[in-house]
Amino acid sequence: MENPPLPLLLPRVDVLALIFALISVCLTTLAHQNSEFAKAIEEHYLPTKEINVQNSLLTYIVRVERSDEGGDSLRSKDLLGWYRSLLPSSLESDQNLRCIIFLYRNVMDGFAVELTPEEAEALQEKEEVVSVRLESTYSLHTTHTPTFLGLQ
Repeated sequence: MENPPLPLLLPRVDVLALIFALISVCLTTLAHQNSEFAKAIEEHYLPTKEINVQNSLLTYIVRVERSDEGGDSLRSKDLLGWYRSLLPSSLESDQNLRCIIFLYRNVMDGFAVELTPEEAEALQEKEEVVSVRLESTYSLHTTHTPTFLGLQ
């Protein structure tokens, strides 16, 4: 089979260059959006290393129900402010060194925060809060390991 003439290869190269350019633009846009989100987080969060531990703090996953008036239009700063307003008032006084660890926005609406068990119970009483669950760490259980299969 003969190699195609050079003029037939040039349009393919142009199409590949166009695809590469489009992917680059998309990735740049995503990076810009994420950097805006990161800036919003940096303005309101304190590093976890500076957490003031007076009682035993545990990480809780808080799921909230957004009202229809907020909808999806709330930006990161607005969400963060709203989530902070839901936290118990005891956090605003002497224990202000704690922070919201993570915001959940895709699968559910909510956040992860370090609280005492008493503060978690108080947070559960809020109308907008669907659930307050203690963070769980799961280990991976599988039979597809080299040791189990006798490969090591």
